[in-house]
Formats: sequence, C-alpha cells, structure tokens
Amino acid sequence: MGAPWDWIIQVLTLLGVFAEGFWMVQMYTRMKEDIRANAAHTKSVEEKLNRVIEEMPFKFTKQDDFLRAMANVDKKIDKVIDLLTK
Repeated sequence: MGAPWDWIIQVLTLLGVFAEGFWMVQMYTRMKEDIRANAAHTKSVEEKLNRVIEEMPFKFTKQDDFLRAMANVDKKIDKVIDLLTK
C-alpha cells in the first residue's frame, strides 16, 4: 500500500466518524423533542384524570353510602308496615 491509499482510508474513516456523529446528534435532538411531547401528553392525561377524580363523587355512589341509604329505606318501610299491621 502506498501513501495515497493511506490518505484515502483516513479520509473515509474521518467521513464515517463525522456521519456517525451527525446521526447521533440528530437522534439526540429527536429524543429530546419526543420527551417534551410525552411530557405535554402526560400533563394532559393527568389533568383529565384529576377532573374525573373530582367529578366521581357526583356521578357515582359508593357502596357504603348505598348500603347506608338502603338501610334507612328499609327502616322506613318497616315503620310503614308496622303502622299498617296495627
């Protein structure tokens, strides 16, 4: 191998290193953008979840509350039956 071949190999190696560096910078930039987008999406989902949690007591009845209310209804029905059977 002569000196021209060494020079060509060095230039090709240097171009390969530059290309890989450029690719890594592009990948890093794309990853940062994706992380920002995911953070914004996560914040949006978190806000929606908090809204659902706040609205839940008004839309749904807890089982304990339901049982307590039904116990009161049962007591009132028992009173009415007692009055009717007297």
